[in-house]
Amino acid sequence: MSDLLADQIKALIAAHEWKQVGQIIDSYRGAGRKSSEIEILGILYDIYEKEKTAGVKNSFFMGCRDYQEIYEKYMSVRFLMRRMELGLQPVSYQELWDAIAAEQISYETLEELILRATVDKNKVLERLIKIYKIAGMKNQVTACEKLFKIIERRTISITYSRMQ
Repeated sequence: MSDLLADQIKALIAAHEWKQVGQIIDSYRGAGRKSSEIEILGILYDIYEKEKTAGVKNSFFMGCRDYQEIYEKYMSVRFLMRRMELGLQPVSYQELWDAIAAEQISYETLEELILRATVDKNKVLERLIKIYKIAGMKNQVTACEKLFKIIERRTISITYSRMQ
């Protein structure tokens, strides 16, 4: 059932039918079921909504001809952010650095991925702040600093179980 639903959502994303995507994602989230594939589709929908609300000029989805290209772009950005998170040399995520500096990937997209796809969020934010400072993007630096403070205040819930 999840596979059929995922296929339907992918077709709607490819057709840019975001209102219908949102309705399905909202219904899915309300049902309390979990599917890794639909979770990714939900993240893509959330990126779309954040960018639309912010009036982003270069959408994450711009230039993608179909769902496969959107998915590949998403996975590539996640992978490059993971390199940032692991503290690898900037040359290992240069493609992402260049896209950020050229405003080809919005802060809104990066924020969504930081919140959903990274463990050491502060480390990624520190590197993004550096990129934005070098690029002279003061609004994004401020946004990163605000997110940094929110993350610092948030407590991490850890569940303990007793060994028997």
